[in-house]
Amino acid sequence: MKVKVLLNNINVNIADDFLKAKEYFAKHNLPIEWEFVSSNITGYKVERESFGSAGYRYILKGHEKSILLSTEHITIFVFNGNEFENIPTSKCSLFPKGVLVDLMTYTQGDIIGETYSHLTHELMHAFNQFLRLKGVFVTDPMDIFLRNGEYLRYYKNDNPDALDGNYAEAWKYITPHLAKLSPTKPTDESLEPNSINIPFRPKNFKLSELVPNDVLKNMGEKAWELLDERMLKNLQHLRDIFGTAYVNTPTLQFRGFDPKKAYGGYRENLSQHNCGRACDITFKYVTASQVRDWLKIPTNAKSLPEPNIWVENDVDWLHFDVRYSDKKGVYFFNE
Repeated sequence: MKVKVLLNNINVNIADDFLKAKEYFAKHNLPIEWEFVSSNITGYKVERESFGSAGYRYILKGHEKSILLSTEHITIFVFNGNEFENIPTSKCSLFPKGVLVDLMTYTQGDIIGETYSHLTHELMHAFNQFLRLKGVFVTDPMDIFLRNGEYLRYYKNDNPDALDGNYAEAWKYITPHLAKLSPTKPTDESLEPNSINIPFRPKNFKLSELVPNDVLKNMGEKAWELLDERMLKNLQHLRDIFGTAYVNTPTLQFRGFDPKKAYGGYRENLSQHNCGRACDITFKYVTASQVRDWLKIPTNAKSLPEPNIWVENDVDWLHFDVRYSDKKGVYFFNE
């Protein structure tokens, strides 16, 4: 399901919360596709409003006029609660043109996990409201529900995995209608197979061998987009020549795509691994030195699908990359 996320001048790191939420909903067979968009909406205000038996709360008002909603996805407006003297609550609202979640973030709450808690709780409301847009009306027990003659309010709300809590109760109503929340995309049978551009995939390597596990969990098959096709073709060619080869292993996770330095830092600190243009390979039947010697023979080097590569000297593995440079052929370098 697509969820559009408007990041409105927030000052906390929410990446970990959204990744954790994505993993939680995936466990319930509801894949979430976040679309993050920077936002700079101003002019909203905070008002005190009655929530019935739950008492009074402060809520955000006025921002919804500047947000384009859709009946095809849920929209989350993430704002900075520290802007206000009276911090507004997170909430979910149903409008004729779509479902809007206001996700309040503030420094103190994020430290103790409230961002994740608010995100998952309000999205459970949002799924219920989204089903209403599709003509499906089911009970929403997230805030309160009746069990054995007793009303339970926010029961075990801090534990989404509790088997008897409000989340478990809500899934009972939502699960039968998952197809409405995450419909299968229609296929165009008029397209000829040859008209579809399918990027190169090395036949002897799984995606899990080329990107770290956390990237794979977050992006799924879209993580192929992080890898340079020229590198992949050369990788498969070397596998064809020398036999079984290894890139990532359970303990060595950054020998292919490496996101560690790609986020933050200066340009001079970037590695070709951060750009998906490099990999480090260990071969089962030959040493890295033997492969480097093979690459020094011009006819062998020219057999590469992408012959302009950089190869690192004097390491126990084969590092090669397909960086853009003025070097032609195989260029050997020392780190």
